[in-house]
Amino acid sequence: MQSILGKAKSASSKLISAVTAPVSRLRQQRKWPGPFLHFRPGTAPWPEELQRTIEKDFVVLPEFLTQEEHDWLLEEVESSLQKRRYQADHFDKVISGYKETEKSFWNERNTATLNKVRNVFPRETVWLPAVHIIDLEANGPISAHVDHPDYSGGIISGLSLKSTSVMTLRSVKHPEQFEVDALLPPRSLYIMRRSARYDFSHAIPANQSVWRGEVIPRERRISIMFRDDRDNTAFG
Repeated sequence: MQSILGKAKSASSKLISAVTAPVSRLRQQRKWPGPFLHFRPGTAPWPEELQRTIEKDFVVLPEFLTQEEHDWLLEEVESSLQKRRYQADHFDKVISGYKETEKSFWNERNTATLNKVRNVFPRETVWLPAVHIIDLEANGPISAHVDHPDYSGGIISGLSLKSTSVMTLRSVKHPEQFEVDALLPPRSLYIMRRSARYDFSHAIPANQSVWRGEVIPRERRISIMFRDDRDNTAFG
């Protein structure tokens, strides 16, 4: 597993140095997908245009957080969640074995860290005031789904804490033909927008994931998610 992450980090080094730039600049980085996206062979070849679209619309930035920033965020998140119990089912039946909360106010140190995420995007981006936190047990899956457009705008951006997971995206129209896996190591930031968000479902399996044929055991995973306002026009 270490070798996989090592290759991934090395191949994406140019992205790491650019994470504070607007996404319009990141869009020009040719190594955007790097080894963090794996386009599975399907019943038909991936059209080049579709693959390029996903490479633009789903991005993983490794080591976005320093280890200190990760640990400080985790400490505050743990404090916010400690009195909550893991829930068996979500109201929409998409997720189980989870805790969740929304959080608007953070300590000064973590506020600065979260602003690093917002600074990746154009300054005029309008964000929902609270970030969404999901604490997923090791055996807690997120079933394949497409987010409802009424809940936010065109962007979801998420910080991954604690453990590595693999998110699988499947074409809504052709689920058996077009599937892509995204490797989400701890301290990484992913950005999902446009086609990746609404033309593909996304899911995280329970207990273990498979990345390029290698089994990756799932441990408890925490994600901190940012969503833009549904009327936002700065970045669609």
